[in-house]
Amino acid sequence: MKDAMQKKLTYRLIEPEDPMGTLIHDMISTIVVEHHPDLAEANIAVAWHLSRKPDQDGRMSLGTTKLVGSLERELMEHDFIIVLVKEFWDDTGVTDDQRRALLDHQLSRVARVLDKDGEPVEDERERKRYRLVKPDLQEFSAVVKRRGMYRKEIEKFYQALQSSKQGDLFRKPDQESDGPRAVKS
Repeated sequence: MKDAMQKKLTYRLIEPEDPMGTLIHDMISTIVVEHHPDLAEANIAVAWHLSRKPDQDGRMSLGTTKLVGSLERELMEHDFIIVLVKEFWDDTGVTDDQRRALLDHQLSRVARVLDKDGEPVEDERERKRYRLVKPDLQEFSAVVKRRGMYRKEIEKFYQALQSSKQGDLFRKPDQESDGPRAVKS
């Protein structure tokens, strides 16, 4: 019988040695080599978020990236942690391309801290320093629908979407595309 006082776990570290951990860490390694060489030496932890729920608008974040604080860095070897929503990852309707896109998004949230000359910064223990990067675009689709591409960031995002080599990750090979769609975020 479960103890009534026992707290349900919210997060669980994904060990690289576990079968799913090996798959995820291999995906991360490939994405880092292909698109994020500045993170090649980063020590990245990955964890499951076990109880994530949609927000009051019905949107659910599929993952997040957290920098490890200075105290935690003294206690663990990781530079940052990618937290993935287990429910999304386990969904049989989610493709590996969508999983890679989520991991790529989370890796894009991190960059090296640079000094005024553009050189990477380290702490006094010679550990590389990282920072969180804001996404290129934060906008409401309704505003863009009403007002158009009123900011350069929207136009840049639109151009990136148009030149995407990946195509529509939601469209099945035998299905007509009805334009770009996004993962719930």
